[in-house]
Amino acid sequence: MYNKDKVIFDKKLPYEYNICLYILEELCDKGVIDVFEMTEAIILLRKKYKMPVISIYGKKDNNSSD
Repeated sequence: MYNKDKVIFDKKLPYEYNICLYILEELCDKGVIDVFEMTEAIILLRKKYKMPVISIYGKKDNNSSD
């Protein structure tokens, strides 16, 4: 997400999604949340935007249980 102090956004993804990823990354870097909490938040975020999700336990989720 960073490139020499610049934030890089994936233009194919929704703007709000990119902002949320940036905030989660900053919270993790500052030690406010740990990697597993960040991963769980990203999974919920991907479900919200109906993107494919692979859980941290290796099982693919088809987003049928929203």
